Parts: sequence; C-alpha cells; structure tokens
Amino acid sequence: MTGLRSATEAGEAAGDDPASGLLVAWRRRSTTAGWGPPDDWWTPAVEDMASAARNTNLATRPCADLDARAHEDVLADACTRLGQARGAAGVGVGETLVDLGAFFDVLDGSEPPLELVRRTVEGWADAALAPLAAESCQDPLTGLMTVSYMRARLTELYAAADSDGRGPSETHCLVMLDLADGCEPWRRLARAIVVAYELRAVFRNGETPALIGSGRAAVLVPMSPHLARRLAVLHRRIVRVLGADVLAGRFLLWVERLPDAPAGALTLLDPPARAEPVSH
Repeated sequence: MTGLRSATEAGEAAGDDPASGLLVAWRRRSTTAGWGPPDDWWTPAVEDMASAARNTNLATRPCADLDARAHEDVLADACTRLGQARGAAGVGVGETLVDLGAFFDVLDGSEPPLELVRRTVEGWADAALAPLAAESCQDPLTGLMTVSYMRARLTELYAAADSDGRGPSETHCLVMLDLADGCEPWRRLARAIVVAYELRAVFRNGETPALIGSGRAAVLVPMSPHLARRLAVLHRRIVRVLGADVLAGRFLLWVERLPDAPAGALTLLDPPARAEPVSH
C-alpha cells in the first residue's frame, strides 16, 4: 500500500480489527507527544508493528516480561522496518524514538526495551545515514567525530607543538559534557543527538567535537579569553532545549586542561568523568 491513511479510515476499521484500534491510539498519542503533520505519520511499517503486537499477544502480557520479549523476532523485525521507514521519510531519530515510545505507552504503559530501541535506531541509520556511516571518523547518529578520531587529533596536536616551544597544555583544552544520568537508554540517545546539535552550533570555528561515550562528549578547543562566554552560551542552550528533563538528572559541563604528556591527554577521554556539576 502506498500513500497515506487518514485517521478516519483507520478509525472505521478499528471496530473490526484490534490492530487498527491500536494504530488509531498510537497515532493520537504520538501526535500529542510532538509528531509533526498527522498525515505524515502512517506508513506500512506501522501496520507491521500493530500486527506484530497482535500476533505475539503483547498487549495481554505483563509489563514486567517486556525485556524478555524484546528478542522476539517478529516485533524486532517490525521495529527495524519502522526505523527504516522513518529514516527514509526524513524523520529525525529523536522523533522516531518518541514515536516508538508512544507505541509502547499505548500498548501497555511500558518503556521500549533496549533491544527494540536498538533495532529501531539501526533501521533508521540504514535508511537515513548510510553516507555518514561510511565515514568512519564520524558518529552516524550524532554527527560528532568518533573517540578514535579525537585520540588521533590529540596525538597530532602533541606531535606538532608550537615552534616557540609551547605545548598543547598551554594552547588547548577539552570542554567536557556528560548527560548520562541513568535514564532510559532510548531517551538518553535522543537527548545526546539534540545536545550534539547544540555543540556543533556553539563550536563551529574549526574546533573538534567528539562523542566519547554514552551521553558523553568532548570538544578540543584553543585556549581563549572568550571560552567562558561560549560555555555559558552552551549551558543556556542545553537547558533550553532539554528543559526540565535535564534539570531532573545529572548534568556535567566542565573544562579539562591538557596535561604535558600525550598519554595523560588520552586518558581524559576515558570514563569516569572527573568534575562537579555546573549549578543550575
């Protein structure tokens, strides 16, 4: 089937087919959660999701069993197709995961299991980020550089110390950001993607922003009297886009001065983070 199904068409079928009833409720919940134009929501993949839920009898099973059910092939495959459909349609991965969350919220009030989040994101990446995925130096989901690239960049920086004898410890530093606060993995992933955009918006003059862990990023920047102002701008932007969600959890933003030796600089990219939270 091609084209779009209207809410009216889905609603007319809801009385005869439990899967159609699920579609109507899912679409309504997703729209309430922030989905864009309602007519852009339907795709054959949402029919697959509803059918998979019906065929595996998920709606009648206890929520506590959800993680154990995450590996059921029929629903996992449907999640992959959902991610592919959303990615091919130009829907962002954050909005795709909100849509997936709406599905499970309607289904049984649970959070999406990590395995199904993974399958959805993999499907989305296959369709939306294939060109980026081919570039091994860039993380395909956030657009930030990889930790391997950052390690190489630091190594190069130490190897090319200033001709006047000044090393990286005097010329550069690392801006560190940590959003990992124990929230659901799918929500943390969506937040990391949003924050990556803010990092690129603030540090867009040749600095090196990289994803160095789950919910963790680092930006290699030159030492500058303007750095404190840029950090304040970044802090405000993150708080604004994440709102109460970030204020309810752990939010670390700090500056690491580079040590004299390159080996010490590379260890700064390893967990755990070593700083106190910025006060809100």
